[in-house]
Amino acid sequence: MGRQRNALILTICNALFICSISIDLALTGLVDYQLAPQPWLATLPFAFITLGAALTTWGAAGLMQRLGRQAGFVIGTAFGALGGLISVWSVLQGMFWGFALGTFCVGIWQAFAQYYRLAAADTVPKAQKARAISYVLAGGLIAALAGPALANWSRAWLGDPFFAGAYLAVAGLAGVSLLLLSLYRDDAHLRNAAGSPPRRIVVSALLARPEYRAALVNSTVSGVVMMFLMTAAPIAAIGCGLSVGDSTSIIQWHLLGMYGPSLFAGMLISRIGALAHPASWECHHLGLRHRGGKLAVQCRLSRGASRSRCRLELHVRCRDSPADAIAQR
Repeated sequence: MGRQRNALILTICNALFICSISIDLALTGLVDYQLAPQPWLATLPFAFITLGAALTTWGAAGLMQRLGRQAGFVIGTAFGALGGLISVWSVLQGMFWGFALGTFCVGIWQAFAQYYRLAAADTVPKAQKARAISYVLAGGLIAALAGPALANWSRAWLGDPFFAGAYLAVAGLAGVSLLLLSLYRDDAHLRNAAGSPPRRIVVSALLARPEYRAALVNSTVSGVVMMFLMTAAPIAAIGCGLSVGDSTSIIQWHLLGMYGPSLFAGMLISRIGALAHPASWECHHLGLRHRGGKLAVQCRLSRGASRSRCRLELHVRCRDSPADAIAQR
């Protein structure tokens, strides 16, 4: 019962976190565009969420290893509540860099919230870990429906033209998460405290594993593409003559696409594994070349002892652009 309670708490907390991120994703670019001293800075505060998460992730893991996951989750969520309140104050005062600080604090919350699914996996047997992760991520479906709707509803709470009320909702969501996390019990930390030493992770050993490198590259590329498109999407929607409600609907569909597959991803991983042939594919070449007005990204792969090979290439045709100009860009 305790494990089921923990998994349920983490699922709800993950949904609350994604709700808050969906508010930031839907409205932060629009707020930035009004507050920024220069229009090209409009997407910077939302980028601070990713920056805060990237700079905090490693430290978050170490902190939870020492103090336990419950303490870590509470600390991270407290930063989320603080970030929401800083954002409210900064928007009302018209302070662009203060607003960026608030979003940075939300990024710290994101760094800790990324471990919700891993904590849930530790509460179940090995055969059920993929399904447990899938259920926690599926909480994003709730956020996909509720988050943009909450952004539309809350943006006028304080009666200002810059949507400060929405960031009050971010602080409120973090506050609810804090209440739920007070009921969470960190069994893994209690086992370690009883005398089972934590396993030391060597970064060089991780980098030597092909599956780790594949996951790292896949996560980096998909994250860059998502951030590139979705950070500017609300601003682009307004620029195309759509309403704020339309821009939040765009974010809603984005979140549905992100978290909808979580409902069956765990089942697929349980049936066929994370990879059809785990640790069997190796990358032997990754390069960039320019020839005849084409820019090509090349990747050559081989599999297993047979060394069967395949080659993947992505070509981009460049008109009237010499190679040196492409390199500069």
